[in-house]
Amino acid sequence: MLSQAESQNANESETKKVSKNEKELYYVNKYNEGKNIETVNLSTLENLLEKEKQKAKNEQWNKIDKTTKIQLLHGYAERYGIENKLPIKEVKNLKMFFTESLNKGKLSKNKDISYIKETQHITAIPALHFNTDKKSFTLRILDNKRVSTLKSLTPKKNNN
Repeated sequence: MLSQAESQNANESETKKVSKNEKELYYVNKYNEGKNIETVNLSTLENLLEKEKQKAKNEQWNKIDKTTKIQLLHGYAERYGIENKLPIKEVKNLKMFFTESLNKGKLSKNKDISYIKETQHITAIPALHFNTDKKSFTLRILDNKRVSTLKSLTPKKNNN
């Protein structure tokens, strides 16, 4: 049979399992706020999703989640390709460029992109530039407030 130490260890592990289950139930009940899971039906779930959709429509560019930004940028790339008569390969490169730029944090500010939040439509990307020689896209810095570092240094002393 089991010795006293082994039986005591077995009893302690069973009590730990029970207390862990009680904690899990407490957290489930805490987040349900006293509502039973069965009371949440399909219509309330649909209402919740519809409210979330409406809320997302009225957000500015910097508040939109990454997947929506990528979808909007890809749509803009398609329109840009049609307007500028770019081949399909260049449009594909533009989509990859937008995805990489977004991952690097380049197109995250409101001033980087002209965006209409009511219609969820990108009108323009002012910094976007297409290099015809290299057949590549770049983002130019449009910030006029940049000051040369030489201007902020102390002037040289003239030894006469």
